[in-house]
Amino acid sequence: MRRPPVFVRHAALRRLVFVAVLAALGAAAASAAQAQAPASAPASAVGLPMRSASERSQRIADELRSPFCPGKTLLNCTSGQAFTARQEIRDRLMAGETEEAIIEDFRARYGENITNPPQPWYAAVGPFVPAIVGVLVLAIITWRWRKSRAGEAPAAPVEAAAASPDADRLARLRRQVATEED
Repeated sequence: MRRPPVFVRHAALRRLVFVAVLAALGAAAASAAQAQAPASAPASAVGLPMRSASERSQRIADELRSPFCPGKTLLNCTSGQAFTARQEIRDRLMAGETEEAIIEDFRARYGENITNPPQPWYAAVGPFVPAIVGVLVLAIITWRWRKSRAGEAPAAPVEAAAASPDADRLARLRRQVATEED
């Protein structure tokens, strides 16, 4: 009779896999919720503690597209103008200006396309797809390997080997050695 797979036999391993999957889904949901929070909402409205001016300026720079580096955010752009813009955001936040006012000023200067659109919910799951596919492929390979091993014939019994001429000669020699030792 075939034995069930390892994860079925071991309840502790099942629980561990279940907890890991729940943790991954929870982390993905939390990052998606944080990514979809409106830029104008204060951090305390999202359930986060108030951030320093530097952290808030980084978040704003990450929400704005760089007019200097196409395809990058203001935070990821390496040009000197982007550095100056990030410094301006930080200085204005330290002076007490609101995030909405800063974003509106950047929109007025660089156009409506400077703000990144909100990311869809599945954008947070994207980085986990290769790992999930890898685990599934590994599980299928293991399952097929175990299935092929279950169908193999057991090794030949030792009695079948005893019928060969060499086995007869070995048995005679053992009897002879046993009689000489007595």
